[in-house]
Amino acid sequence: MRQYPNTLGHRWFQIGIGAMALWLVAIGLQISNDSLSCKMLWEEVAWFGVVLMPTVWAFFLYEYALGRKVNRLLGLAGTLVAPVLITAGTLTNAYHGQFYGLDSHLVTENGRTFVEFSLGPLYYIVVGYLYAVVAVGLALAFIPTLKAPAAVRSFVKKLLFLTSLPVLANLAYMLGGVTVAGLDPAPFAFSVSLVGLVWLMADDRWVDITAMGREVLFHNSTDPILIIGLDGRLCDASPAARRLFAADRLRPGDHLTQTSDIGQLVQRVLCDGSDFVPPTIQRGGYSFVPRIYPIDLMHMKSKLGWIITLVDVTAQETALQQARAADIAKTQFLSTVSHELRTPLTVINGAIRLMNKGNLGADQVERLIKMTSDNAETLAKLVDDLLDVQRIDNEGFKLKREKLDLNPLAETALSRIQSYQSQKFIAFSLETDGAALCVDGDPQRLGQVLANILSNAIKFSKDPGEVRIRLSRTDTTAEIRISDNGIGIPEEARDTVFGRFTQVESPGSRTRGGSGLGMHISRQILRQHDGTIDFESEVGKGTTFIVTLPLWQPQEAALVQGEDDEAAPMRKTAS
Repeated sequence: MRQYPNTLGHRWFQIGIGAMALWLVAIGLQISNDSLSCKMLWEEVAWFGVVLMPTVWAFFLYEYALGRKVNRLLGLAGTLVAPVLITAGTLTNAYHGQFYGLDSHLVTENGRTFVEFSLGPLYYIVVGYLYAVVAVGLALAFIPTLKAPAAVRSFVKKLLFLTSLPVLANLAYMLGGVTVAGLDPAPFAFSVSLVGLVWLMADDRWVDITAMGREVLFHNSTDPILIIGLDGRLCDASPAARRLFAADRLRPGDHLTQTSDIGQLVQRVLCDGSDFVPPTIQRGGYSFVPRIYPIDLMHMKSKLGWIITLVDVTAQETALQQARAADIAKTQFLSTVSHELRTPLTVINGAIRLMNKGNLGADQVERLIKMTSDNAETLAKLVDDLLDVQRIDNEGFKLKREKLDLNPLAETALSRIQSYQSQKFIAFSLETDGAALCVDGDPQRLGQVLANILSNAIKFSKDPGEVRIRLSRTDTTAEIRISDNGIGIPEEARDTVFGRFTQVESPGSRTRGGSGLGMHISRQILRQHDGTIDFESEVGKGTTFIVTLPLWQPQEAALVQGEDDEAAPMRKTAS
């Protein structure tokens, strides 16, 4: 027990060993003497150990099973007061005869001499007290079996059996007359219980809190753990491993070399040991890096088997992929921005140089000025997009919302965007039902959304091409559909369309220009309007972007009207 100082209840266990030693010595002296007086004396002395042993056993179980300290006064009463009083009662039996009757006498059977006791009322009172103590011990040993985790379930079952053994032995003596050397077998059963518990410590180390801690880690580890023998057979698997390989229904004794995902790893371990870098294992949507540890016989080089721990690196793999994606996005961003900046700057710089040379006609100067103005607007648009993305990331993107009719907003956006299609022949059309289509929105930001979608429609349309805008409604939403007859968008590029600094890759798409921010910003604007944006597309035939927004509700109008009546006119603002 000194080797396991952290064991709960170890002090009571040590006292129990002393009590058991006293009990057995007294029994040995009782057996070795033939006179009635000597046998009676050692029988009476033994009662100190008889009372102390089950008491400290119950105290040990209380602290070990429940993890609580025994009350000091209770401990003193159980280990000193009760044994002393009961032993005093037995030693003075000659004067009162209430423990053993005065007609107790020697009996000789099969060459053995023992005392046939006449039992008095005090004996039954003490035995009743001891049975109450033992019953408490049994309850304390039984309670953990109901709630014990897998890590300690085996031990508590053995502990319950060892606690029951003396009770069964004593009942066999009282009810069936079973004896050991003509004596009650209970003390010998208690000795077996103590030896059994020591065996558990030495063999299974279940009483050692350190060993139990290792077992708890095995059963509660989120990383799957497999223990295999030298022949590749499974010896044990942690609950996490059993869940991971549930489809394979692994059982102790199964050959793991035939198991999917891990079979090749086990074969390599059996051949090369742990002297290799194991590959990452993919299973159940998770990524695992195996860690291999040999199980060696203590102080010897011979191996008993292997422990394979599968360390879950899914989060790290995801983070690595995200880091790679971020690095690609950064590279793409730098490439995109540098390209988008360089092109208009080159045009502006060239136009200024030509105008500085002079000798230009009025028409040429006007054309160069318009070229410079157009490219300056392109630069301003790129800067605005970059600022919008920064505001979105920093949650500083605010809306000025009001009751807004989408019909004139669409007409304005369409008239403004037509100037961008001077190099193509694009036919535009706008379809509405003529009725007002009102939403609660920011006109500037929703106009920006329409401009972004129309700009893409023109950019990727055929020449000649067609761009159509259709406005409609449902019971609760307004819908804007913007269609083109362009190159189309493949389904696998759905996330790319709304990404940052990304464009759908297609022949010549990079030459079409654009920062790759417009659709990302549009989605964020619509989300803040409680709206959505999606698309339907067929490669080679065109794309239709679909914008939905909640309709303006009458109660919202009444609320705004009430606010206007109470205070100066204000616009409803949301962020």
